[in-house]
Amino acid sequence: MQRIKRKSDFSSSDEVKINDAVGDVKKILADVLKAASVESLRGYEGNAARCYFSVFGKNITPEEADFPCRSKKTPKSNVNAVLSFLYTLLMYRVESAIEAHGLDVCCGNLHALNYGKSALVYDLMEEFRSPIADALCCSLFNLGTLKNEDFEIQMFDSDAEDFSLNDQDDGKGKTINTEKNAVLLTKNGMKKVIAAFEEKIDSLILYVPAGEKISYKKIIYEQAAHYKRVVTGEENEYKAYYFK
Repeated sequence: MQRIKRKSDFSSSDEVKINDAVGDVKKILADVLKAASVESLRGYEGNAARCYFSVFGKNITPEEADFPCRSKKTPKSNVNAVLSFLYTLLMYRVESAIEAHGLDVCCGNLHALNYGKSALVYDLMEEFRSPIADALCCSLFNLGTLKNEDFEIQMFDSDAEDFSLNDQDDGKGKTINTEKNAVLLTKNGMKKVIAAFEEKIDSLILYVPAGEKISYKKIIYEQAAHYKRVVTGEENEYKAYYFK
């Protein structure tokens, strides 16, 4: 959000919205230090995420890039489709790194422990969402890599969940139930995103613990190794990866 704020071409109303979101998250960070339980931490995280995504779209300039809000299970806009796909690619990378170190992907700390849920994967991928997935999503639209033809509308049956939009008339006397629509990447669109993702995780970035520039792919592996050393008692405190 601070990076988005540094842009100089915002309207005064957008500047106010971004400043308010930044201020709200700073307050949430202060509350986190006083959290009495993991459940309350999850609540703070949810509130912070809403603030973050309320201004995320301000970082994407093309008019055809649609991001009214974050929709997870069923993407309702092209930006959401790319975000969800990138998060899935990132999830698999983090999961592979965790399993490479012999850790149980279901035994996490912050995400709820549910049967079959890879809680540790979701925990450790949090620190890579913004620098890898979110940043790449913005670039794919801003650089014109993704076009309108890289997306398609898919219809879902009446039992589908996670919809919140209303029915609309298509102008020909037929009602389109937009609650049953999802915006998805085409095969060609997915190829573009996968290629960009692979290039991104192979790019070099400063990794402070190593004192040198290494690839994001290697950083993910090293963070999983660091987590394991904390679990086994070789190190006392887990330190998340931070980027500037």
